[in-house]
Amino acid sequence: MEHEHTDEHASVDDITTRALAKARQEFERREARSREEIARAVRAFRSIDQLDRELKDKRAELESALDALAGLDVNRAVIAEALGITEGTLARRLPSKRKSPRTSGASRRVQGRPSGNTDSDVL
Repeated sequence: MEHEHTDEHASVDDITTRALAKARQEFERREARSREEIARAVRAFRSIDQLDRELKDKRAELESALDALAGLDVNRAVIAEALGITEGTLARRLPSKRKSPRTSGASRRVQGRPSGNTDSDVL
């Protein structure tokens, strides 16, 4: 009954005002937290984006250096040791050796000189 007694003395406007003030405080608290989290997400995204660009640039630089070393015929063991990696890891990073394009099967067969004998020619 005590609760009812309190409600009898408080006006509807007072109750409404207190309820709205409490709701506003809760909303403002969530809004401030949301603002902080959005700002944190934006900073993290920008940082990741920058790091992705730097990583892409550094990978291209590494590939270029490894291409140059492969072209200079530097021993793979020396390169791997300098990089502090295994030769297997290095092999995955080094450009594959370029193979000459395969020729057609006909050109791989040994062909003799024409003898000038036309007996087997079909007319």
